[in-house]
Amino acid sequence: MHRYAPFLESVIIEAGLDTDEAKESVQITLASLWEENGKILRDYQGISLLRTYLARIAHRDAMDFLRGKKREKRKVERKKNAYIVEGQQAGIAPVEEKFDLGVLLDELDAKSKLLAKLIYYDGLTSEEIAAVMGTRASTVDVWHFRLKEKLRKLGDSVDG
Repeated sequence: MHRYAPFLESVIIEAGLDTDEAKESVQITLASLWEENGKILRDYQGISLLRTYLARIAHRDAMDFLRGKKREKRKVERKKNAYIVEGQQAGIAPVEEKFDLGVLLDELDAKSKLLAKLIYYDGLTSEEIAAVMGTRASTVDVWHFRLKEKLRKLGDSVDG
């Protein structure tokens, strides 16, 4: 399997990871082939080349890694924005804040207010919010879209 490592590394670099992350991802991919008594290898049906099958697995793992990195970056940004709003409520002037989320929250209904707090203050994902609110993640995504529209309208009315 290690003879495929350079090829898999190039596939992963093409997916957007840097060289060090690609090397680590190749090792994770190769190790995952043997998990659960080699289930992934047993699932190989021979329809495509083994090299192609491994490339798909490596690409999927790389995309999962990139999504995880983006998710962590968004959590950090949300916490930073929540800190700015909390600081503004404490009398500290925010830096380049378009509008005060805390003031706009007072204008929202209870469900929208809870959703905004879970997203913008707690930094929860759609799946986590769905578990809290007893619904599906896709429903939370729709609510989030509508919440952003409400906040935009409220922000424009406050500014105007």
